Amino acid sequence: MRPRLLLAALLVLLVGSAGLAEAEPLISPGIYLPSLTVTGLTVNTAVVANASGTLASVTAVTNGVLISGAPPTFSATPTVTTLNTTGLLTAGDALTVTTGALTVSGAGPHAIGGATNADIGLLVTGTQPTGAAMGVQIDSTTTPATGESSYGINLVPTLTEFSSGVHALLSGINVAPTVTAGAGTVTTLAGLSTGALTAQTGTTNAAAIYVSAAPTGATNNNSIWVAAGATRLDGLLGTGGNPSARFAIDFGSSGSAAFTSSATSTSSGGYLLLRPASVANTSGTGDLSLLSLEGNASLNPTGASTTGAALRVSGPLKGGAGTFTNMAAIYISDAPTGGTNNYSLWVDDGNIRNDGSYLNNNVLAFSSTAPTVSGFCTSPSVPANNGTIAFTVNVGTSCTGISTGTITLPAATTGWVCQAQDVTTPASFVIGQTGGTTTTATVTNYGRTTGLAVDWTASEVIRFSCSGY
Repeated sequence: MRPRLLLAALLVLLVGSAGLAEAEPLISPGIYLPSLTVTGLTVNTAVVANASGTLASVTAVTNGVLISGAPPTFSATPTVTTLNTTGLLTAGDALTVTTGALTVSGAGPHAIGGATNADIGLLVTGTQPTGAAMGVQIDSTTTPATGESSYGINLVPTLTEFSSGVHALLSGINVAPTVTAGAGTVTTLAGLSTGALTAQTGTTNAAAIYVSAAPTGATNNNSIWVAAGATRLDGLLGTGGNPSARFAIDFGSSGSAAFTSSATSTSSGGYLLLRPASVANTSGTGDLSLLSLEGNASLNPTGASTTGAALRVSGPLKGGAGTFTNMAAIYISDAPTGGTNNYSLWVDDGNIRNDGSYLNNNVLAFSSTAPTVSGFCTSPSVPANNGTIAFTVNVGTSCTGISTGTITLPAATTGWVCQAQDVTTPASFVIGQTGGTTTTATVTNYGRTTGLAVDWTASEVIRFSCSGY
């Protein structure tokens, strides 16, 4: 090309023509300059690359960058100082901000890895390369000031209800991953997983998940709500305090009560309430129960333990300024109904042991306390007993002129009824109760044929059974 023609083309390219309407830039793909230096020039619509096609730095461009001629090659890490208008910035494989802050002032929508979504402020999308294990990772280091709380991620969105209708769910975080099947297998799949935490010296409490306060304002306010599915706990569970390492589930803590029920003056209150609407089996004839303690669990002592039990109940203690008319370690308020046979308590197998007393209609019937004797012969005794329900009396020795004796028993409501059997000489003697109080029963030895009181036979053993009323 001739020099004059080349210069004219360059002037048209750089300055433009007042007589031309706004149109495509007047750059011909076949025109480029082997070498050109322009100082202090702001170009309206175009910048021409040199012969090598390299544009390593753009200082100020008003309406964009247009490269023509032989396809230019940008630097792998171009430097952009100012980009004043909307446009597409392509910077090799990555954009790196080495100093200062990256600020995106627009409210969105924004997207990383794909197109924006009008319903999402910031969308991270796209398919990661094979072998990539994480979509987003935040591993920053924070050092809070004295007394400040610190968070790796702080989510404090404002959720504004619409002017009408019902929102099925408003949630600060929604986790709903999708897993695509492959040739591999999965040991554990979780919507939310927390790793191990190592607390430093001086930490009072540590938790993988911590709920600092319950929500308020709703009809029902729950700190944690599992709406469906099973809840599995492989560790310890404690309420009202740290769980004891001796129990899988620990309701409350030692010392003063850590839980106060919401019972009013006329309603019942307690610590643990089981009240399912129903328990049903859709088929079969299996047993149903509200609470089942399976006896096939193994209790494995390493030493000489005293007691092993499927259920252990320790009686509550009275506290507070109020009073109780009755207190019980176990209380059955109603008998079941609807069965062919209805029992308040049914022991289907094994022995029933009662080391205390038995009351019928709140009246002492039998006591486990061993009776004592007096007034028989010299040195009477009770060789064997099962409380008041059955015991033996050795009348002692030197029985001349003695035909009566007194049995001392625990306090009954009204008195005691005692039956006696002389199994040694039943054909000769019969023993009858002739008196007593709320704590005693007096008995007399009679001749069977005469009906008269006769002396005890030395060292004779009499069998008794006494019940209170």
